[in-house]
Amino acid sequence: MRVGLLRTTAFTALFLGSTLVSSCRDEEPTGLDKALCARLSACDRNDEKLGIKSACNLLMMHENYPYNQTILQRVLRAQGLCVARATNCAELETCLSGTPEQQSVCATGGDIFHCVEGGSVVCGFGQVTEFYDCVAAGLMCDEQAGVIFCGEAECDQASFQPRCEGTELVSCKPQCGVDRQDCNIYWGTECDGVNPCRPIAGETCGETSPGEVGCVGAGPPCDPLTFTARCEGDVLVTCNHGREGRVDCRRYHDRYTCEDASHCDLDDDEDECTASTEPICFNGLVTYCLEGQVAWLDCTDYGFAGCATGDSQFGTVAYCTDEPDLP
Repeated sequence: MRVGLLRTTAFTALFLGSTLVSSCRDEEPTGLDKALCARLSACDRNDEKLGIKSACNLLMMHENYPYNQTILQRVLRAQGLCVARATNCAELETCLSGTPEQQSVCATGGDIFHCVEGGSVVCGFGQVTEFYDCVAAGLMCDEQAGVIFCGEAECDQASFQPRCEGTELVSCKPQCGVDRQDCNIYWGTECDGVNPCRPIAGETCGETSPGEVGCVGAGPPCDPLTFTARCEGDVLVTCNHGREGRVDCRRYHDRYTCEDASHCDLDDDEDECTASTEPICFNGLVTYCLEGQVAWLDCTDYGFAGCATGDSQFGTVAYCTDEPDLP
């Protein structure tokens, strides 16, 4: 799974990036640290306040991705852990945009993609637009080796033979090097140019045709031309290369479910609010949307005098301040 341009919209919508900050706290953070959320909300990001909604959602990200089964999950989880361990705006900036040296490659314009100190830096308009700390995710970034996004190792596409390692499909991807896809959490679409395209899912790695490997089903035999894909709760069930294939959408993201008997997507049927719901600031209390649920944070509980709102490219943001918001 390619991490980079194919993921730009999803990544930048959450101000993503990834690096691990040195910390004496070796244990993994759990739950939402509201004090840290309040503190980071006032940090500047590209001349805008990060805001409580973005700060709190970022702090929850590592818990949303409990598994490290794809390159994308590993990068997102490392980034989320970095933010959860940040204690101030400078450390947050390192998580989201890299170190000053890593950021400096964008200042002169030129190439869009760089590898600096093990981090994949994407530049635009003279500044960092995306940053992925490949090393923190246990991956590599090496321009000379042709790996400019996070990958496991360099590889030669012409000679590399895709292989199965248990349930994992190991392949060679352009600009990403060696890539792993755990078929336990795979879903996609199969089109043969003759019949209507059909969803396929999971479940293990195996032979798809003579000499070719990929993600295949591991269940009872089935006929893809007559099989009807279905949802069983959060599980998508399809016919994948002649055998029933299943994927539990919650294994990819803890808020995903099976949708339309065709794919995994965000389970928002019970949501009280959406990503476009704007926060409200009143008398130090901020009301905002956190993972589909209405949430509250009282800035005065964490040493601030009040809250304030401002504009950003993603709409209104609310953040804690040292000035009271009401007389």
